[in-house]
Amino acid sequence: MADTDMNLISTSGIAELLGISTSTVRKWADTMPGFPAPRVGLTKRTRRWAKEDILDWQRRRLAMLQPPAETSSASHD
Repeated sequence: MADTDMNLISTSGIAELLGISTSTVRKWADTMPGFPAPRVGLTKRTRRWAKEDILDWQRRRLAMLQPPAETSSASHD
């Protein structure tokens, strides 16, 4: 099955998408809680993830880093 059949992305594709190294992707996949599980795992170094899983994870991760929105306070006298 070709990667495009299920919109799959490789370790190197994730690295390019996120601007990190392939070794970081492998480390995160093996040790980071919440990092998406690969959809296809042929070997430890040959895995494919659903691109949408990675994008969703990235959106959640970035949302957690955003400071809470400030609320406007009453007028100051």
